[in-house]
Amino acid sequence: NISYGARLSLGLNNNNSYNDIESFTLAQTFPFATSLARTSNRNNNFNFNNDVDIDLKLDSLGSNWKNEFTFNINNSKSRQHYDNILLQPIDTSLAGNGLTKSPRHYFAWESDLVKKTGKLTIEAGGKFSSSKLNSDADFTITQNANTVPDRTKTAEFVHHEKISSLYLQLSRKFGGLSVKPGIRMEHTDMRGNELTYDTGFSIRRIDFFPYVYLRHKLFNLFGMDISANAIFRKSISRPGYGALNPTPVYVDQFVYNIGNPSLQPQFTTNYEFNITADEYPVFSIGKNEIRDIFTSVTYEDTSTKIIYNTYDNLGKNDEFYIRAVAGIPPGKKYFFYTGTQHNLNRYQGSYQKRPFDYTNGSWLFFMFHSYRLKPSTTLSTFGFYRLRSLFNFYELQPFGMVNFSVNQSLLKKKANIILSVNDIFRTMRFDFKLQQASINATGSRFNDSRRLTLKFIYNFGIKPKQEGKMNFDMPGENN
Repeated sequence: NISYGARLSLGLNNNNSYNDIESFTLAQTFPFATSLARTSNRNNNFNFNNDVDIDLKLDSLGSNWKNEFTFNINNSKSRQHYDNILLQPIDTSLAGNGLTKSPRHYFAWESDLVKKTGKLTIEAGGKFSSSKLNSDADFTITQNANTVPDRTKTAEFVHHEKISSLYLQLSRKFGGLSVKPGIRMEHTDMRGNELTYDTGFSIRRIDFFPYVYLRHKLFNLFGMDISANAIFRKSISRPGYGALNPTPVYVDQFVYNIGNPSLQPQFTTNYEFNITADEYPVFSIGKNEIRDIFTSVTYEDTSTKIIYNTYDNLGKNDEFYIRAVAGIPPGKKYFFYTGTQHNLNRYQGSYQKRPFDYTNGSWLFFMFHSYRLKPSTTLSTFGFYRLRSLFNFYELQPFGMVNFSVNQSLLKKKANIILSVNDIFRTMRFDFKLQQASINATGSRFNDSRRLTLKFIYNFGIKPKQEGKMNFDMPGENN
């Protein structure tokens, strides 16, 4: 079987922000400085993706050899204009303009061989991906009617990434017990060059990731297979281009964003036991051991006293989690599930050259309801509520959201009209605080999360048959 698919997209995004800032000392009740920051961004993005799949069936037992080829071209441009206006103690202004171009080419080839011989199944394969991205930013700054190049924001950064991997895994059944061990080898080759500042980075390494999966069928309930599963696996997470790019991005006169070229990958060891109903986990308990964790951090430039957001490797994180889900199986007019998850995290490491060691526990509650009003009309709602969560080093106060949608099928189910409303009660408000090292900050953030969307979908031809796939295959690269 040979298939080809193409996707072409063009995205346009314009946004304007206005930031009124008043600066106080701790001993004063009136501001000693008042300023206004105005920023205008005009972004466009062009993306052309091509996929070729070749699937060869080898025998009647289910053996097959599958190859996937992907080629992607992406071209994005961003124009920015900003004004910094100081109203007091003196009236002065500064303006900046810039254009950033970021073309990217991506190619990937993945090959997977599955050979079944009676009770033994052998799976082997590999993947190769190559990516090149060039970011070219050209900025000017205007003050007192004098326009000059902005050396702090003008930069060109070239990022190359080649990831190669090979894996082998075996699976065999012993009565009701299924055993699947495996190993994966990955070669990482990442290089970045900051041409303007003549700096860069290089990451070249080979890593091995073992994997063991045990499964035992327990019983059948309401027509569903209930199974117990035990999993051990190791994986790698690599920093993306945005986290590595050392080109500074202006936010306002007090804050800018910048990448960290010396950022290293992080590694995760996962231990999990779960119970599944028709491959869906209804109960899970496990632990993640993460080493060389990289996360977004907030530092202060000691010379200018300006705050900048960047990324850094900080230490290690041990996370314990437990999750439970219950509900009514799908297939009838009414279907629902509800669940909860508890995460307990302990972080240890160094932040701003100071050691840290702290623990945080959080709870997540979620639910989904679906009601088939008639054969062609379905109503559904989804909601969640999170308590005492962490986002990097920001401690978030409770927040949540409720969504609702109506799905109407037409033309003998070849077309669908979907009306959806996100964040009905506008509760996606993030109240946060940051108390790390020399920085003590509190604030609130409102996202533009309340959306009314009307979508029309038409399916040409015949829908391909969806084949079931196990949830716990050999873990791939997490990038």
